[in-house]
Amino acid sequence: QALKRVAEENPQVEIVLIGELNPPRPILALGDQVTRLPARPYAEYMEILAQSDIAIAPLMPASFNEAKSNIKFLEAATVGVPSVCSGRSAFTHAIRNGENGFLADTEGEWYQALTALVQDTELRRRIGAAARQDVLARYSPRAIAQRQLQPLLEQHRTVTDPRLHVLQVNILYRPQSFGGATVVAEEMARQLHNRTDTRVSVVASAPSGWMKPYAVERSEEDGVPIFRLGIQDRPGWMGETWDETAAESFHHIVRAVRPDVVHFHAMQGLGAACLRACQEEGIPYVVTLHDAWWVCERQFLVTGEGKYCGQHQIDLNICATCVPSLGATVLRNARLRHALQDASLLLTPSEHWRRFYVANGFAADRVVVNENGINLPAAPRPNQAPARLRFGFVAGTEAVKGFPLLKRTFEELSRDDWELVLVNHGLSIGIDSFADIKWRVRGTIRTVPPFKPADRDGFYEAIDVLLFPSQWPESFGLTVREALARNKWVIATDRGGAAEVIRPGVNGTLIPIGEDTAPFRKAVEDLLDRKANLHGWTNPSRDGLRDFATQATELHDILAFVVSTARADRTSGQLEAV
Repeated sequence: QALKRVAEENPQVEIVLIGELNPPRPILALGDQVTRLPARPYAEYMEILAQSDIAIAPLMPASFNEAKSNIKFLEAATVGVPSVCSGRSAFTHAIRNGENGFLADTEGEWYQALTALVQDTELRRRIGAAARQDVLARYSPRAIAQRQLQPLLEQHRTVTDPRLHVLQVNILYRPQSFGGATVVAEEMARQLHNRTDTRVSVVASAPSGWMKPYAVERSEEDGVPIFRLGIQDRPGWMGETWDETAAESFHHIVRAVRPDVVHFHAMQGLGAACLRACQEEGIPYVVTLHDAWWVCERQFLVTGEGKYCGQHQIDLNICATCVPSLGATVLRNARLRHALQDASLLLTPSEHWRRFYVANGFAADRVVVNENGINLPAAPRPNQAPARLRFGFVAGTEAVKGFPLLKRTFEELSRDDWELVLVNHGLSIGIDSFADIKWRVRGTIRTVPPFKPADRDGFYEAIDVLLFPSQWPESFGLTVREALARNKWVIATDRGGAAEVIRPGVNGTLIPIGEDTAPFRKAVEDLLDRKANLHGWTNPSRDGLRDFATQATELHDILAFVVSTARADRTSGQLEAV
């Protein structure tokens, strides 16, 4: 009504409507005083606006309109055109009524403001100039950043944190606690996080079906930020050695987290291209060599038939008889070796494994033993050794873990005074490892689900002897040490880190790696014949085992040394540049 009245009283007024508007009949009745234009590109709209004398922005009182921006006022002001706007929230914050624009809600207010501007050329010029000056000062990108964005950023300003920030990377992480490397990675994250001088972030893959391929999801567990990368939905993901797309996603994480040091554990599946992100960002990194993956395409120094190849120093001429393509293997190994060469330090879980990597060309002063710890029991009881001796096997059904040898050995036993307890670890990643396996034995076979940390002591209480017939020289042997700490005799193969803690005839029996069941069967039968001697037995070498807390303390000191050395090198480099 106000607009109609002003137009009727001032024949020189032209009302320009742009876009798909449905004006009321009283406005359309003004005839030639109303010009209707179709919607057009933004630049053309601004050109029409600049040719106008007055801009209006009428908005009825409503919650939706209270949430709208003051963009109509800003657009008009930038081209020096004065505005009359409704008194909605954004307009009242930008307009000083009568100084840089007009606010109007009632019909009378609209009529008064429009009439004043229509009849006073100087008022239009003054109000338009004030609006332009005010908007350029208050709404430029720099002004918005300082007035609106900066206060928000101040609330989240990064405070210098004196704590050592460790980014830990492992292919699996809870709830997929599968394999010794994962157990160690989880424990090191927990132990380091519990220190007052250290904070930890974790990168791992996400279980299948959690997210889109290569997407990243951040969560938090017990105060530890966990970044999960979606890679498990693609075929053959666990065999990935060098994945550029995964490395790009990892690079985004590193840039966001900005750790002091990155600690890589098992990288099969994620791929070693991730190490390059640290190189490009100038962040020091260390790698724990949990197995032979970095120098052996089959990871465990075994042939395609699961037999130990016998190599201590890798010979590609021998590998050529085992791998699909020697050329691809040469390229693979060269890439991985190059990635390791830029690491600040290489860590191994045992002295045996350190000697292995030194023998394969890595500098002795850069390969350091950070022996794994274990969960030590508070008060282990002596062995029980009931009438039926109970043997425990914690590994999977793979040939490299010695399961076929174990199965043949127990099927050859001609006695029934034993029980074999098999831990079905495949269930932790949705696989029933023993579903299709048939046994022809006289004794008892029993399978149990993977035990959680709280149930570990309960599992070992239910066995008397741990079986560890691994068919390759294991780098550590976590369960071997767990069993010895709980006064359980161990039968294990005679190579690798597992054998380092076994004193034959004192706390365990060592057997050779190989397919021959005779040494394994003899070791089992010997224990069955003297099971009475195991009743009440305690391991005299138990005190030589260390816990995860001790390992974490040593690891912290190693990582802190790496960080301090890297900072000193950077400072030295800057001084040399100056």
